[in-house]
Amino acid sequence: MALFIALAIPIVPAVAVAAAATATEEPVTQAVSGSKAYDSPGPGEFDDYADTCPAPDEVPTEEELEALVARGRDLFTSPDAFGQQASQGPTVAGEALSCADCHTGDARTDGRTHIVGPTEHRPSVPRQTPHLLRIGDAAPYGWDGRFPCLQAAIKNAIVSPLEMNAADEPAQYGLDALAAFVATLDVPDAVPGVDYDPELAAWGERLFAQYRGVDIGGDFNPFDGVACVHCHVDPDGTDREFHPILLPPPLLPVGGLDPGHIDDQGRVRGFKTPVLRGTRFTAPYFHDGSMGIPGQGESLGREATIAALLEMMAAYRARFFFDFTPEEELAIVHYLLSQ
Repeated sequence: MALFIALAIPIVPAVAVAAAATATEEPVTQAVSGSKAYDSPGPGEFDDYADTCPAPDEVPTEEELEALVARGRDLFTSPDAFGQQASQGPTVAGEALSCADCHTGDARTDGRTHIVGPTEHRPSVPRQTPHLLRIGDAAPYGWDGRFPCLQAAIKNAIVSPLEMNAADEPAQYGLDALAAFVATLDVPDAVPGVDYDPELAAWGERLFAQYRGVDIGGDFNPFDGVACVHCHVDPDGTDREFHPILLPPPLLPVGGLDPGHIDDQGRVRGFKTPVLRGTRFTAPYFHDGSMGIPGQGESLGREATIAALLEMMAAYRARFFFDFTPEEELAIVHYLLSQ
């Protein structure tokens, strides 16, 4: 695990070494930079966060990594390390939040849809709390992929008035520490016969790779057909690319809709393919939590989770004209539950 994190979460060595040396002496100064009243970026200004992303070849030693993870674990649950003020987010208004308040439970998500923003193209949008299972190398981050690294996504959540609403700008070491801790969060193994039906899951895995749909006006050639594995590729079930969901791009009413990512040519690219690992923990589904019972997350129970996944399958059936039977869709659902 240490090797995986070191490869996935680079840090700035000079900062890490200096901060690690004083890890127990000045915990607050490691978390914040001293700058006050940090302004979160407006739409289109997320390039400002690029300076939080270390160079790929800058990785911590094992000792530095242990110190980072320990510090990140403490910061993750702290409601005041960054001078958090009362959040202005509608679903959490008035609360002084830690990361753990929304990223809770086995999947590190509360299963709720929050109003967050700004995004690249909207001042605020509804977005489901993303889970944090095995996402250390799943860049870019955010449902619309607007953050190039974990540190950038973490910084946005800390300073956004609609989220943690910090009074202090987080220091690089604090961001590196939180990123290192998040990278340790793995997916609990699914239990055959408890979490999923093994025979159905084996059938569902085969169906997952079959070309049973078409993509009209989307990313793929409709004459080639489309399969689930086009976007949900191994090992974690994501191609890390953007795709328009539910409606083909020519039909998307961009004016009042949350378009997700829009490329440099002004084309609606939609949302990043989510990681499939831990799907059984992360209902409801989609970027806005519209598939399933809102606000339930892992407490939903297996039957309700299956119902939410079948609802999602119906949406994809309409989007890609999949011809799966109800029995086949249930098999695919059990394959997803096994992940």
